[in-house]
Parts: sequence; C-alpha cells; structure tokens
Amino acid sequence: MTLLPVEKILYSTKALGLILLLLTISIAYIVYDFTQTSIMYGTIVAAILLGYIAYYSRVHHSPKEVLAVTTLTTISIIVGLIIGIALNGYKSFAAALYASTLSISILILLYLISRLYR
Repeated sequence: MTLLPVEKILYSTKALGLILLLLTISIAYIVYDFTQTSIMYGTIVAAILLGYIAYYSRVHHSPKEVLAVTTLTTISIIVGLIIGIALNGYKSFAAALYASTLSISILILLYLISRLYR
C-alpha cells in the first residue's frame, strides 16, 4: 500500500508533535481563561486534536506505539493544565478544581490502558 503525500505528512511523528503542542496550548488556554467561551471553544479544539490522535493510534497497530502515544497525550494535557494554573496564579478555584479533576481522571485512564496492553 502506497501512501499519498498528505498521508505521509499526517502519519509523521513531526505532525504528532505539533498536534500535542497545540493540545497543550489549548488546555492551558482553557484553564487560564476559564470562561464559558474559552471552555466551549477550547473543548471543541481539544476534541478535534484528540480525534486526530485517536485516528493516528488506530492506523498504527503496535500496542507499544499506541501506549506511547497515549502516554505522550496524557503528559501533554497535564503540562497544559499546569501551565494554565501557573499563569492563572490560583485566582480561580473552579479552574484549579477542573485541572485536578481532569488530571486524576486522565491518570486513572492511563493506568487502565497500561493494564490493557500488558
């Protein structure tokens, strides 16, 4: 199976790195601003980026690679949460609660996925 030039770009690790960077920035923006508008648009952007990561993981069938992408995604989201809280300066208790809840749920999800691919 030959890949088209667009598919070569989409399946490259550089594109995945860019998507993870955009995901980190999007999550940091959501936590930093934490208004209804930023949550709404930031969640849409994050869902699109996570959809691409899920498609990337589906194409690569190696369990180790899927686990690596999931781990990098988790680290990217948690770094975005930390950056958003650091820039916000703990001014918003709701943003801190959102960040801690999201971090805990993502870590539990990562633990369950790692148990699945043993």
